Amino acid sequence: MAELKRQCPSRHIEWVGDGGYDDLLGNFEVTLPTKTQRKLDRLEDFSHHCQTANGFTCEMLVSIDAYRVFGLVGKFASFGCRHYRCAEIAMCTGPGFEP
Repeated sequence: MAELKRQCPSRHIEWVGDGGYDDLLGNFEVTLPTKTQRKLDRLEDFSHHCQTANGFTCEMLVSIDAYRVFGLVGKFASFGCRHYRCAEIAMCTGPGFEP
């Protein structure tokens, strides 16, 4: 959140909401080198980390933790700032979202 607020506070990417997390994460991760994607896949063990918590929020937190490990938080925030914008909570535009 701090990185998003630093890079593009007016775009309110933090408002993406539960249903949009999967699109945001997936669209970011396909921009990464295949080797990095494989490393993230091994670290993002959703079945283990999210077995007691359902929904995309847990997956988002697991992914952000993995991005921290690989130093990708700034790159992820930059991607979100370039491609997404939210006018209200869960009312966003960007790849994978309805216009």
